[in-house]
Amino acid sequence: MYFSCKHKHFVFGGHGRHISLSLVFFLLVLTQPSWSQLVSFVPQGSKYETTDTGVISLDPTLSHSLLVIGYNLTNSSLIKWTESSTNCDEASSLFGTISVLRVTPLEPPIVRSLYNVTFPLISTNKVLYFCLRNDDNEDFTHQGTDLQLVVSQPSSSLLPLPVTIIFILILMVLSGLFSGLNLGLMALDPTTLKIVMRSGSKKQQRYAKIIHRVRRYGNYLLCTLLLGNVLVNSTFTILLDNVIGSGIYAVIGSTLAIVIFGEIVPQAICSRYGLLIGAYTIWLTYIFMVVTFPLAFPISLILNLILGKEIGAVYNRQQLLELLKVTKEDADINDYELGILSGALNFKDRTVTEIMTKYEHVFCVDIDMVLNFETMKQIYDSGFSRMPIYEEDRNNIVGILHLRDLTFIDPEDCIPIRQLKDFYNRHPNFVFFDTTLEKQLKDFVDTGCHIAIVKDIVEVEGADNEYKILGIITLEDIIEAIIGRQIVDEYDQFEDNKTQKKRKRDNNIAAVTEMMYTTPVISLSPQQVLAVTQFLSSSVPPFNSSHITKNVLSHLLRQDIVFKLSRERSDFLLYQSGTPANYFTLILEGMLLVTIGEEGLQFQAHGFYTFGSKCLLEPYSDTAYVPDFTVSMGPVECLVVIVTKRRYLAALKASRFENEQSQTVSAEVFNKEWEVAETTDLEASLAGKAGLTNITHLLRTKPLQGLSIGASHSNSNGASTAGSPLGGPGSLTHSTAESEAPLIDEKELSLTVPVMVTNDINDSRTSSLIISEDTIVTCNRETRV
Repeated sequence: MYFSCKHKHFVFGGHGRHISLSLVFFLLVLTQPSWSQLVSFVPQGSKYETTDTGVISLDPTLSHSLLVIGYNLTNSSLIKWTESSTNCDEASSLFGTISVLRVTPLEPPIVRSLYNVTFPLISTNKVLYFCLRNDDNEDFTHQGTDLQLVVSQPSSSLLPLPVTIIFILILMVLSGLFSGLNLGLMALDPTTLKIVMRSGSKKQQRYAKIIHRVRRYGNYLLCTLLLGNVLVNSTFTILLDNVIGSGIYAVIGSTLAIVIFGEIVPQAICSRYGLLIGAYTIWLTYIFMVVTFPLAFPISLILNLILGKEIGAVYNRQQLLELLKVTKEDADINDYELGILSGALNFKDRTVTEIMTKYEHVFCVDIDMVLNFETMKQIYDSGFSRMPIYEEDRNNIVGILHLRDLTFIDPEDCIPIRQLKDFYNRHPNFVFFDTTLEKQLKDFVDTGCHIAIVKDIVEVEGADNEYKILGIITLEDIIEAIIGRQIVDEYDQFEDNKTQKKRKRDNNIAAVTEMMYTTPVISLSPQQVLAVTQFLSSSVPPFNSSHITKNVLSHLLRQDIVFKLSRERSDFLLYQSGTPANYFTLILEGMLLVTIGEEGLQFQAHGFYTFGSKCLLEPYSDTAYVPDFTVSMGPVECLVVIVTKRRYLAALKASRFENEQSQTVSAEVFNKEWEVAETTDLEASLAGKAGLTNITHLLRTKPLQGLSIGASHSNSNGASTAGSPLGGPGSLTHSTAESEAPLIDEKELSLTVPVMVTNDINDSRTSSLIISEDTIVTCNRETRV
């Protein structure tokens, strides 16, 4: 509250009001006049304003109550107002109506009076001065210029209250939108948008293309968003002030609304969904860019001149690597992928010396060596596919030897490595120790050579500098550096070139030796074995599951029973009518000519046609099978499977053992039984027996490993030999060691002996017995044969 008294202004309000009144009363007592005079006033119970100079302003359209303090005031005291600052002489200048409501004496002659005041409709912003008289017979007395008020009609709102509230809500939404877009759009720099346009989903690509059209005008967009934000916030504050009114409530209300709904909430949303919101509100952004163009565009030009063109986020290799590591979990990148990316980003700065194989660990070959069996064995054992060739000194590398160069080399020819080197004429590729992996990879790709010799210069006093070999580097080494892992194949000898940790390797030298020194053996692939097994077990009676199990049949087909019949042997007869032939034949590939009948009718037999299956129907019969047809070579080579009767018996014995023991016969056990039958076949064919004369030149055998045919017994040293590798039911075993021969009645072919079943053929207490070549004995404690 404001009042004026003797050029001094005092404020009444709050708890200090009584103190101020006491001070006024004290001053009035000291300076009390004998006439009537107004000292101060204040409106009561009505809305009023205060001007910038501190003068109270009242609305003339309203009725007001004034609390007036003065000297010698009575119930007859009358107050009017004038625009004159000097006198109240002209009655026409006086206006306003006042009536006394209550007069309260305070401290004589000080009086406090309450008046009800109304003003006529006068022009606003008029300064009025007080005029006072105590009696109707007196004239109005001017109360001075210190006691004044302003009559001003308050400014009316431009919009109705509901419309104002709607505009406030719209401005609040726009304020939040501009604040959110300022964060969301400006965070999407041009580089990020280009990445999303190329690698995002279809929706993200479409959103990024829409935003990129305005985002490329970075400073112009920034100025538009900021100007729009300031404009709507200012308008929002003005409209809110008209609704709430001036004062602390308007300040608090506008601050909370702008901070919460205009800053915090929209920025939190747009920081996560800026791409989506920016794309769907792009039309509003275009409108404000046009509206703010006169001011925003010139400012953006100035910013472009001062700050330069916006480039966006750009990362070097190290920063990009750290970005991948930090965002690994959120980006769904596993450790293996991160290792590959890390290697690809770092390999440009690495040199060949970091990943090369040191020269002391490199397998080299001397140019004066010859490719005999020992040399080729060493090369195969090394596990390397490329080897440097040196001459005289290991530092003098003259060529490169590839393992594939030895594919068609016969070790018996003893070809010199020098001759092989001159034939392929591969020159070594030398690189210096400081060559980067990037340059070396490009060199490997351009030249097609995947191995290089790393060298360094050694200074020699008083002579020319020399080159020292440090190691070798291959394309595989660079790939390992890129992916961050060691590539270990079946030929590698070491798991890591640096640690030289050896790995377990399958030693195939025995197979290589057999390949070099024996006649090549034709074998069936696993798919062919499966197909032939299915055919024989289902279509050929001697090989069905009641005689030969599929497991044993598959072992049988993996033996040396596949032969290639050359068409150069046109006179060769596989079967001849009237000639015994105790073997079975299956055509795998090619064609054979079959002649039948007295008239010599011929027809062609093709794949999966069989001959001689009848000889296997009675495997224990001594009667040889005699065909009534002739099989000769056709015009093309033919691949056949030949199973002799004795070899079929070996498979039959293994199948019986498997069925009775309810366990699968291993390949090792079957191979031992097979060797016995194979050796017997060879002996019979050389002797011209058993109907194998026609295929004697096809039979082949391997050296037997301590196996014997016929009866065996324990000697005094406890050594034992066995005719059949299948123990248990497949062998007769004496319970005593004194007997060296079986008690056989050859006429009755029967024998009754006490026996002990054992699987240990080396048991010194027993002796093993085979009754005859074509007899399989199944025995228990006492067996009669």
